[in-house]
Amino acid sequence: MSSAETFEILKSNLNGLTSEEAKDRLREYGYNELSFKKINPFFRFLKHFNNPLIYVLIVAAIVTAFLGDIIDVVVIVGVVIVNASIGFIQEGKAESSIKALEEMMVQECTVLRDGEKVVVNSRLLVPGDMVLVESGTKIPADLRIIQSKNLHADEAPLTGESLPVHKNSKALSDSDLPLLIKNQWFSVEHSLPRVQVGEWW
Repeated sequence: MSSAETFEILKSNLNGLTSEEAKDRLREYGYNELSFKKINPFFRFLKHFNNPLIYVLIVAAIVTAFLGDIIDVVVIVGVVIVNASIGFIQEGKAESSIKALEEMMVQECTVLRDGEKVVVNSRLLVPGDMVLVESGTKIPADLRIIQSKNLHADEAPLTGESLPVHKNSKALSDSDLPLLIKNQWFSVEHSLPRVQVGEWW
């Protein structure tokens, strides 16, 4: 997709959005932030028993208990508890990963609003915003690159790639693989010292 097509889809342009457009889009799309509902650990653990297979195992344990086979009951109950524990631990790790991503998020960024450079809280970014970056900038959201010159990004947090990756604004073919996308920046990436973006800097 070309830059022009991107502008058309997002109803934006090189001058960015107006303040009113940004407010309307914030109401429509919400804040630029990761959101997840924190659940009490006890209830999060119990949630892992809410599964048809677990119901079958619990019924099997009850029937086996009535038949007096205590060893089988212990094994079945053990399997149910181990299964729930594994799910609970994995979900806890996922929550920790989300918290780590939140801590990596940039607090402020420079955008064009009403054709002027303005520093805004990154939570207030909306689709169609023109974000301006310079050397060493952390990326505040997933972005489509519109203008760049000699742009390189640190993609190590995303791909594990240790070398800087060249980025540009060229349109890509549909066959390009997601990790080969050179005209987009993702919020876990950083711009490197060789970056020079647009004509505004």
